[in-house]
Amino acid sequence: MPSSESSSEASPKAGSKSWRVLHACEKTSTVSDLTDAETKIGMTPQVLARESWKSDPNGLSLLTTWNDVRDWRHALNDAEAVNSFQIVHAHSFASAMAGVRGSLPLVYDFAYALDEVAPEQSHSGPWLLRSFRVAEQFALTRASAVVVHSKTMATIAHDRGAAPPNIFRIHHPFISRKMENDQSWYEAHGIDPSRDFVILVLGSSNGHEFSLKTLATLKRDLPNVVLVLECDQATQEVMQRASELNLGSSLRCVSPHARDSAIASADLVLAFPTEDPSGRSNEGMLSAMSASKPVVAADAPENRECSEDGEGCLWFQHGEVSDLTRSVLSLATNQYFRSELGKAGRDHLLATRAPEVVGRAYNEVYRHAQSRRTETIQLLPAPKIYALGPG
Repeated sequence: MPSSESSSEASPKAGSKSWRVLHACEKTSTVSDLTDAETKIGMTPQVLARESWKSDPNGLSLLTTWNDVRDWRHALNDAEAVNSFQIVHAHSFASAMAGVRGSLPLVYDFAYALDEVAPEQSHSGPWLLRSFRVAEQFALTRASAVVVHSKTMATIAHDRGAAPPNIFRIHHPFISRKMENDQSWYEAHGIDPSRDFVILVLGSSNGHEFSLKTLATLKRDLPNVVLVLECDQATQEVMQRASELNLGSSLRCVSPHARDSAIASADLVLAFPTEDPSGRSNEGMLSAMSASKPVVAADAPENRECSEDGEGCLWFQHGEVSDLTRSVLSLATNQYFRSELGKAGRDHLLATRAPEVVGRAYNEVYRHAQSRRTETIQLLPAPKIYALGPG
């Protein structure tokens, strides 16, 4: 695994170049925040998007993937990338494979490993994944720069052939949304904000059993605590279990689609692991930090990606009720501590994920990609010509 020192950290610097960047991706919406960030610092990004196998990963096969590579090669040629752009930024395996043989510097946005979206198929056997691994290694080693969005993916990129100096860990730009307390939300869920202490739980753990045990422990010291769970189909089962533990009056279930309202109305947010194999940032935790909410987070890779050194949050060991309740009580009984912790979280996001910060980080990536491409071309040996004698 590359250490934080060996894996390049793209730090913001002044004097950004107005790069002409072609973003090759599956959907325009997936890169819109990034292109906005690049535009803010003077770059000229353009998006080339096309639907492919990613929309149906269960149907992924080696044949269709290589068809996508061929189609991407045609798409890049049709876009006249060589004449119109300085950098190709590939956001999928297929577009990266199509771009590595081109004459422009290629930045490979390595957001996920292929074996996460190409599970072994019973009729193909393990050879399929081995074939993907070889192709993935080719893209990682030939790209002028590899961008990852978590330490987990930095480790995978390194293990699969990318050189540490060519790996850049950069966060996605985070656009904060305005969240305001909604009195109707409290009324709809039978909560009195002047009396109740509202804790929102993001994610679940073992069918919410851990959350319910935590609530039972908290009620000894916080009789007016209300735990709000993000529930979908399991609402009835969760409420039944809460009733068995005499916790029904202190528990609320809300739809994950109403997350923003729940965050705005919470006094404190608990962030459980998302169990994302890529280790990418917990989006719910980012939203809570953006809203200046104090966060108590499980010490998991996806949560550490939000705040590696704990700005804006307190950590707890997942599965240990006493560890969690101790952190919650220290915040619930100290409003000043809650306010300062929430403010620190928002300040951290502004310092590390504001669009201008992310745009300048990519400026350094593109500089590196261009210089590496130039060095590679200069190091290529001159072709040797051999005279063929008679016979």
